Amino acid sequence: MTLSIPRLLTLLVGLTLCPGCDVGYFNLGIGALYLAMLGMVLVSMLVSLYRKWVARRITRRIREAEQVQSGAFPDGSIGRVVGELVLHEGELVAPLTGRRCAAYEVVVDESFGAFEEGHVERRVAHEVKAVSFAVDDGTGRTIVHPERAEFAITADFEDSAGPLEDPTPRQCEFLAQVDCQRLQEHNSPTVIRFREGVLEPGERVAVLGRGVVSLDASATAEHTRGYRAPAGSTMVTMASDSRTPLYISDDPSVLPTPAR
Repeated sequence: MTLSIPRLLTLLVGLTLCPGCDVGYFNLGIGALYLAMLGMVLVSMLVSLYRKWVARRITRRIREAEQVQSGAFPDGSIGRVVGELVLHEGELVAPLTGRRCAAYEVVVDESFGAFEEGHVERRVAHEVKAVSFAVDDGTGRTIVHPERAEFAITADFEDSAGPLEDPTPRQCEFLAQVDCQRLQEHNSPTVIRFREGVLEPGERVAVLGRGVVSLDASATAEHTRGYRAPAGSTMVTMASDSRTPLYISDDPSVLPTPAR
């Protein structure tokens, strides 16, 4: 029998409207099983829609904010800075690909079978890590401290493991790191889906937040894009505070086409 949501709803409505019908314990058990599956489908759909809504909310807020150059940022104001990411205080290594980065987001979902309307997924791991970095827009630097920031990082790496293919060593290491050791030896019919996105050096990113302007102690240093800031130049520092959240994204929709 092919399982579909319309068929499932028909069965459940029939059992509800005709509770006295002689459907038998077997059919009642099948109905309860279908009801549980329908619940899983609906929860999976709602969770997926919520995650997409969160990402769209972040990118929309960044997109709607005024873009301000680092070299002309008004002290204490809220603005959007767009430029190339430069490592500032340390770096991270993306767990699934080994890429050097200032931030990464890894999502692991376990997929249970397939339905005509789509598969059911359960989120088993979600990790976001970031270190401070700089954004160079050619007019100055913005130092970003990403603690408590909200990220919308584009997932540019995807992989999966299933009954016929075990997770890779890097994937197994990450599963152990997030206390999902049971998935390291994958012996069930489910499929494990891995997704990873990073903010890496040289990538264009957008940051929206409140900026504090101060003297740039490294004003005489030569920066990535080849300009040499004159002595006395200023820099912008952005971080989350109790009044203003910090939004960070590399989504193409928040990155205007650079001027030629």
